[in-house]
Amino acid sequence: MVYNPAMRRRLFNILAALSLVVCVGLLVMAVRSAMGTDKFARWRARGVTSIVFEMDSVEFRGGSVSCFRQRLPDRDHGSWQWTHWRSSFAENTWQTWLSFGMQRSSRPYSMLLFVRIPLWLPITLTAIPPTMMLTRLRRRRKRRKVGHCLACGYNLTGNVSGICPECGTAIPVRPSAEGATA
Repeated sequence: MVYNPAMRRRLFNILAALSLVVCVGLLVMAVRSAMGTDKFARWRARGVTSIVFEMDSVEFRGGSVSCFRQRLPDRDHGSWQWTHWRSSFAENTWQTWLSFGMQRSSRPYSMLLFVRIPLWLPITLTAIPPTMMLTRLRRRRKRRKVGHCLACGYNLTGNVSGICPECGTAIPVRPSAEGATA
């Protein structure tokens, strides 16, 4: 397989754009979770002789996201459920913004698995690729403006060959200021 830096750059830009969308969505959910609770749930029937329902759900509350699976003896909802209820800001303590949690249980009709992650962690992780992309974009614009090679940053003042002597990258020819005024 041939190494292609342009393809790698395009893939990274796509990843950064998707990461930015996820980051903005998580920021919106963090703000919403400070004012209330959003819960997304999916119900499934389990068992052959006696039907037991399992509920997989994701809950945004107090600046954290909680994922859990729960067993229930009966079900009074559809297969998918979204609920939102308001809570006061005082209910959302600093512990929900900073704490992690995990719990496992094997008792019937109880919570089987519970995981809580503060939202600042995935927001920070998804903000890294867009930040790297914007930094690289600013660096390339500055190099182009100053007259340096876009690939390696070598100073191209006085270079007339059209090729960077440091890395061998072809340099795009810009129209001179004298030709533009005439």
